[in-house]
Amino acid sequence: MTQAWHRGAAAGFAQSLDGLSQPLEMRPRRAFAHQFWSYEGELPLEYDRSHQGGKALSDLLCRADGGIEVSPGAAWRRTDPFESYKPVSSSREPEAGAHLDFMYASVIWRSRQRGRRQVLLNFVNNHGLLGLFYKRYSGPILPDHKYRVAPDAVFTGEGKLREVNPRIEGKQYLERLLRQRHPDIENMDLSERLAFPHELKFLAKNPVGPFGPPQAVSETFEREVADWEEVKELYGCYVVLDRYSDSGVTLLSTREPLFWWQMELESFPPKERLTAEYGFSIGNISAHLSGSVSPRAYLNEHGQAERGWRCPYLLKALYLMLYLDVTGGREIRRCRRSACQSYYRAGPQSNSKYCSETCANAASTRMGRGQVP
Repeated sequence: MTQAWHRGAAAGFAQSLDGLSQPLEMRPRRAFAHQFWSYEGELPLEYDRSHQGGKALSDLLCRADGGIEVSPGAAWRRTDPFESYKPVSSSREPEAGAHLDFMYASVIWRSRQRGRRQVLLNFVNNHGLLGLFYKRYSGPILPDHKYRVAPDAVFTGEGKLREVNPRIEGKQYLERLLRQRHPDIENMDLSERLAFPHELKFLAKNPVGPFGPPQAVSETFEREVADWEEVKELYGCYVVLDRYSDSGVTLLSTREPLFWWQMELESFPPKERLTAEYGFSIGNISAHLSGSVSPRAYLNEHGQAERGWRCPYLLKALYLMLYLDVTGGREIRRCRRSACQSYYRAGPQSNSKYCSETCANAASTRMGRGQVP
């Protein structure tokens, strides 16, 4: 009786979230066309273990493996990372969220199947980059006595990213935006307190540990700090004008190293570990939600209070979707049709072995011919 009540209560909680929608000002921008990139720098790919810290090792691996980047001229728009997620229903759901697509990509990648790079590219084109820069690095560290940053890029009316000179156009764009926010301030001149992108530095959050004995923080701190040129090369970063941001700008990453994608694909829980035997991978899921994912109330366009979630980037949203499924009694299954094998979500009473009627009918036809479904 207790177990049945728990399932019903959890499912009701998930359903009450009503789509997990986010208000426009919380929605990140994402591009809709991507490609693979490879390192083409002039410096040789070498690692000196006696002089470099863990960050230098991971950066070397990032350059060696290349990565995924936004295609030139791609269109961008603000998107809700939860727009693909369906909280609950009594039927099977082959397209219940981006987390199922990522789980499929994870299995294909780990099994080293042919076409795995295309599967990865399909996921990015459908859902966007994971936001790995924000997981790897802290917010920007500004020079002393400076508290704003001039943008070096803006979005056009067609949603295209356009680079600008931060010292001229960027400064003008930012001052104009701030004047609109504070019309009572007649003279908005940021010259003395304005930093430019090339002055920014970032602290690596999760550097790969250096080989050899532990070192004191004072000895390793500078080694784990990245400058603008480094994050620009590895993550394609821009400081973009953003009217929804308190600072007037947002840090945008247009590229992600394949090395870190592989780390995330290999650590994402497969369906086999979303069982009681493995504790439903609660430890892994909770660790990824800790710190930066939280409920968020907001007012909609009618002035009514609505529920939402604060999720800083897509990877966090994937784990939140997984959390809602696991705690809401939703079973994730893999389609038994050999030509499909996609993941789908089934209701508590569902006996379905296939993700859709199409796959079920195709499997039935093959079995009728004495073939593998």
